[in-house]
Amino acid sequence: MYIFKDLTGKVFGGLKVIKATDKRYRRGIVWLCECKCGNKEYEVASDFLLNHGVVHCNLCKWKDNGGSDKVCIEGTHIGMLKSNKISSNNTSGARGVYFHTKSNKWIAYINFKKKRYSLGSHEKKEDALKARKEAEDKFYGNFIEWYNKEFKNKKEDKDDTK
Repeated sequence: MYIFKDLTGKVFGGLKVIKATDKRYRRGIVWLCECKCGNKEYEVASDFLLNHGVVHCNLCKWKDNGGSDKVCIEGTHIGMLKSNKISSNNTSGARGVYFHTKSNKWIAYINFKKKRYSLGSHEKKEDALKARKEAEDKFYGNFIEWYNKEFKNKKEDKDDTK
């Protein structure tokens, strides 16, 4: 049995502790937290909240700078959707496409709202890139439109009234 300090309702930077989970990490409680950015399903061990300065979720890296591209809405990092930045170890030249050496095929995937969607394995790189592009249009296109309409424009309206 664990004896722990109840952190329910406490705020650490942009994180508000909602409740304890059944999970444990290094003899401590893992807490369900809600980030200021809107991410309501972020789990953090008490040690990281109390001793290591964790004050935001990993998706948004919240900083009090008012930058809308640092925002995570419904588990989706807005800045990452708009970014064309590619990892330095990427071999395909596109996000979400890589070559799987064991199967000798190109694999396509997309992450959206904290879930990874497999877009299949493909003989040709072009087919994997096409699958990824279609998925981006399907998932991201509507989401960015919705975000701009519902959040970004409302934030700009509030800024104008100040």
